[in-house]
Amino acid sequence: MSALETLRALWQARAPRERRLILLGAALLLPVALYLYLWQPLMRAHARLEREVAHLGQELERLRAGAQELQRLRAQPGVTAPADWAAAAREAALRLGLEARIAEWRRAGDGQLQVRLEAVPSAAWAAWLGELARAGVRVQRCELAHDGAAEAVRVRLVLTGGD
Repeated sequence: MSALETLRALWQARAPRERRLILLGAALLLPVALYLYLWQPLMRAHARLEREVAHLGQELERLRAGAQELQRLRAQPGVTAPADWAAAAREAALRLGLEARIAEWRRAGDGQLQVRLEAVPSAAWAAWLGELARAGVRVQRCELAHDGAAEAVRVRLVLTGGD
């Protein structure tokens, strides 16, 4: 006997009044079940997707603004590094009071300079990066790590003269 035949036999065994009550119960429960298991999850997903679309729209606007800024910067004439760009980078570090933070400062192959700074305040680090950019010094590689102190970082850099 298959499951369908078993159900049919059970249905036929019920009195007509019982069948009507079962049908009425099913008719009442079906909309509730559809609401709870279909409509509500769909509405939650819809609301979540609307929030995500709004967030992505804001992100798109930020990216477009960044792209415009990039185009503007690319249109500007390039800055050439001074002949002794490594000395200019060191002078900028000293000017910003970073001399005590310099843990490593050495020339590497291919005209590169490896720099390691310890416990550098974030504001001083950002100011130094700005000075490097204005001097035409390029950052080839940069590794930042939180130094444990409030708003301080450990910095490893590989710098080259801008070309």
